[in-house]
Amino acid sequence: MLLSVDGVWNGWETWGDCSNICGGGMRSRTRTCQGPFFQGAPCLGEVSHTEECNTFECPVDGSWLPWHDWRDCSVTCGGGQQIRKRDCLKPKFGGSNCEGESQQTRQCSTQECPVDGVWREWNEWSACSRRCDTGTQTRNRTCDGPYFGGSDCVGPTSDLRNCNTHTCAVDGVWKHWSDWSICPVMCGGGTSQRSRSCDGPYFGGINCSGLWSEGQPCGTEPCPSMCTRLTLKLYHSAILHVLSVEGSFVRTIHTRNYIFSYLVSLFLGVANKTCLCWNGCQSWTLQAFFPLFVMGTEGFRIC
Repeated sequence: MLLSVDGVWNGWETWGDCSNICGGGMRSRTRTCQGPFFQGAPCLGEVSHTEECNTFECPVDGSWLPWHDWRDCSVTCGGGQQIRKRDCLKPKFGGSNCEGESQQTRQCSTQECPVDGVWREWNEWSACSRRCDTGTQTRNRTCDGPYFGGSDCVGPTSDLRNCNTHTCAVDGVWKHWSDWSICPVMCGGGTSQRSRSCDGPYFGGINCSGLWSEGQPCGTEPCPSMCTRLTLKLYHSAILHVLSVEGSFVRTIHTRNYIFSYLVSLFLGVANKTCLCWNGCQSWTLQAFFPLFVMGTEGFRIC
C-alpha cells in the first residue's frame, strides 16, 4: 500500500510590481503547493501574499504662483522699464524645479519728457533814444521752449535802462538886434550902430557865429552952404515941425511952452520969410526975434 504524501509549498514567486511608484501602493506574490499525493493533506497557508510598497512620498514638482502686479516705471517720461515677478512653489521630495521665467520686463512711460523754456542770451542794447538829457535804450531776449508741456520761461522779455544822462550842449543863439543908435551928425555922413548879444552857449555848445555889432550910413545929406527958407507950423499939441521948403531936411522941434508957441505963431504971421542957415556945431539954438523967449533945440538957429 502507498503512503500518503502531504502537499508542500513551493517557494514564493517574485513580488509583483507595486501599484504606485510612490506614496504607498500594494504588491503581491504567490506560491504553489506541490502535492498532496496519495490523499495526503493539502498545503496549509496563504497562496498569495500582499504588502505595501513604495510608501515614500512622491516627488512634487515646483509650481508657479500668480504674477505680482507691475512695479512702478523706472522713469516718468522718455522711456523706462517696469518689471513684475512671480514666485515658484518649491519642489518636494526630489521634484523638478519650476520651468519658465520668474520675471518679466516691459517698456513704460515712452512719452517725451516736458522741457521747460530756457532764456536765450540778451540782444544788444538798442541805440539811445536821445543824444543827451537822459534817453532810454532797450534790449530783448527770447525763450527757447517750452516743449511737451513744460513750463514757460519766467521773467521779462525786454529790459530798459537810462542812457546819455549828461546835459545836452546848447549852442549860442543871437538875441534880437538893438535899435539903431541916433545918428551922431546931421549931415555930411555918419554911422549909426546897433548891436546884439549871444544867449549861450551852454554845456559845451558852440558860440554864436557872426557879427556882434554892425553899422549903417546915416546923415548922408550934404550940409547946405546957403540959407534955406523954412516954414514953421504950429500944431494944437504944441509940437513944432521945421519943414524945409527948398531942401530935403526935416527936423522936429518939441516944446511944451505954450507962450513960446503962441509968440512964434504971431511972428510967423508977420515974417514968414525968415531965413535959417547952418553952422558947424552939432547942437544949435533957435532964437526968436524976442530974446526974452529962448528955446533949446537940436540942429539949427535963425541967422
